[in-house]
Order: sequence, then structure tokens, then C-alpha cells
Amino acid sequence: MISGIRTLSAVILLWAGAASAAGWTLDALAEALQGRTADQVRYTERRDIEYLSQPLLSEGVMRLDSGVLLKRVTAPDPETFEVRDDEVVHTDADKTETRFDIDRNPMLRGLVMTLRAVLGGDMAPLRDLFALELSGTEQAWQLAMTPRDGMLREHLRVIRLDGSGGDVRRIRIDERNGDKTVIQIEYE
Repeated sequence: MISGIRTLSAVILLWAGAASAAGWTLDALAEALQGRTADQVRYTERRDIEYLSQPLLSEGVMRLDSGVLLKRVTAPDPETFEVRDDEVVHTDADKTETRFDIDRNPMLRGLVMTLRAVLGGDMAPLRDLFALELSGTEQAWQLAMTPRDGMLREHLRVIRLDGSGGDVRRIRIDERNGDKTVIQIEYE
């Protein structure tokens, strides 16, 4: 009898979980991201590179303003990345500027598209570049983004977003060469 009650309870819990997860869709996530009103976010970043014995650590702020993505590193060394359209302008602590065309670097293009979507709430470009798989519930969701594009797929295994509602809390980037980047996000 107790075994039957446990089985029934497990079935009810599984059914209830499936029903609540069924309401959390990519469209619902996109709407929640669009409802986010943060002007900027704080971030910490850890980059594990196969050939380095220690991870690269940085922190700073990111913002999206009128389509311009700005990533300002405050530590360990100040630098700024500004993305306008398809160009990245990097300014180091000495005010030296270097320009990159994101279309020439598939990894950079994928990361820029992801950050713009996260900060701007626009999932449409991600649907073109990635196969999207959403799991979890509105309170604790995960979005796995597997590249569709051949050049991007050569370099990138997957990008995973973890969040709650319209808040993306973590971005994990797994590259094909074994390098990994984890970006933790805090809303101000």
C-alpha cells in the first residue's frame, strides 16, 4: 500500500512539474528578457584556456544602449570593448584603439549576438544562428544554444544561459578546442 502511494505521489509530482515547465517557452523567455529594465549589469568572467595553467579573470560592467554594446572591464586592467553594428572597438588602458570586424571571427560574432540578445531581449537573431533548447521552469531555466552556422560550429560547441524569469545569471561558452568561459551576471 505504501509503495502504491509513493508511486502515485511520484506520478503526480512528475505530471505537475511537466505541466509547469510546458508553460515556459522560448517565446515566454523572450518576453521576459524584453521586460528587463536594467541599464547595465555587473559581471565577473573566468576564462579557462587549455594551454594556460591559471584561468584569466576579469570583472566590470556591460550595457546595451541604442544598439551599441559596451563592455567595460574594471579589473584586472581597465579596458573597453564597444560594439557598433559589425565592428568591435577595443580601447586599452593607454587609450590605444584596435578595431575588429566581427564577421571575420565566428566566435566573436556568436558572443556579440548572445550578449545583445541577453541585454536587449531580442531572441530573433539567436534563432537564426543557434538551435535553441530551453529546459527548466520560469524560476530556474537553462537555454542551450548549439551553433547552426558551419563556421561558428567549427569553433564553438555550445553556449549555455542559466537564469530566472528575465534575469540571465550565467553564460557559459564551451569552445571546440576545450577552452571555456563563464560569465556571472548581477543586475544593478
